[in-house]
Amino acid sequence: MKKNLTISVSIILSVLVLFTGCQKEIKKQSSIDETASQSKNNQGDMGNDCRLVFATNSDITGIFDCTFHYNNRGLADEWKIENFGLFSQEYDAGGRLKKSILTIDDEVFFTIGFFYQGNKNKAFKEVLYFGESTDVMDESYFSYNSQGQIVKVQSFLSDYIATAKYTTEGNLLASELFFSGFQVYGAYWKYKQHYKNPFLAVPGIDHGFAFYTPADLFSSKDLYASLKQVAYDENGDPIAIFDYDPSKTEWHGGPHNYPALANYFDKISGGWFPYRYEFENCGRGEDDKDRNSQISAPTTTISGSRKINSLISSLLIRDPSKSMKEQVKEFRQQMKNIKNSGLYN
Repeated sequence: MKKNLTISVSIILSVLVLFTGCQKEIKKQSSIDETASQSKNNQGDMGNDCRLVFATNSDITGIFDCTFHYNNRGLADEWKIENFGLFSQEYDAGGRLKKSILTIDDEVFFTIGFFYQGNKNKAFKEVLYFGESTDVMDESYFSYNSQGQIVKVQSFLSDYIATAKYTTEGNLLASELFFSGFQVYGAYWKYKQHYKNPFLAVPGIDHGFAFYTPADLFSSKDLYASLKQVAYDENGDPIAIFDYDPSKTEWHGGPHNYPALANYFDKISGGWFPYRYEFENCGRGEDDKDRNSQISAPTTTISGSRKINSLISSLLIRDPSKSMKEQVKEFRQQMKNIKNSGLYN
């Protein structure tokens, strides 16, 4: 009996030692995995995740033709906007955007500083400085919803407010810009297909800081099936600029459920407007890049629409040579001229 008891105790002790060793190994491996995961997040190692390298639409100004370049951490260190300038990004050790410098023709026009509260990953304030100086050009404050999406941006210095509303699925529903309490611009989206928003594939950049409406490009989960843009003239009267018909939108799939192309039909002008997207680092979907380049779509040149779109671009993008007040005044006057000339009805 005593011998059997001794054997039983030995077995129990062996099991406990084995169990303790396994627990230590599990904890050790868990710690390694957690550290690796944290390191991946901090260093911006995106693995085989797709990254957007080029996005273009049919805007004749090219102002929304965007090219992205990434550093060795997988973060977007360059964002070039055609016919405007180059934004160069710097990040902190945790991968949060710290600074972006706008260069136009090799001259620094302004620097954006991003400020955070504690360890939060969303900037609560952005400060624009003239050139590379510490002289403040503008200062804006950001508010977010519970999903971390921008719902309001306000500048007391420039007297503007940009607001954003979302669907229950997390897609951008409306984006509106107000100057001195009066609406200047509005954009309204509808969704149909569940192609992922290409601008979510730009690690390091989570909002369009180049624009006065920074939620527009980077906030939605899906790419829209329809966009309606509305401008407001000097009298506050709305003028519909684009109104894409969601029932006619044509899609071409790209890698990892990102779109290679979305072709929109505008109900107002009767023209087609294709938006193309190119990606890199997509693993098995990498061969889609060559296939996508062969995609063609019908395009219609509508002079009035293009002229209006050029004005919208000049209003929404941060022009370092003009104040917000000057941009709005010029925009409203040009809108009036276009209406009077009959180029756009």
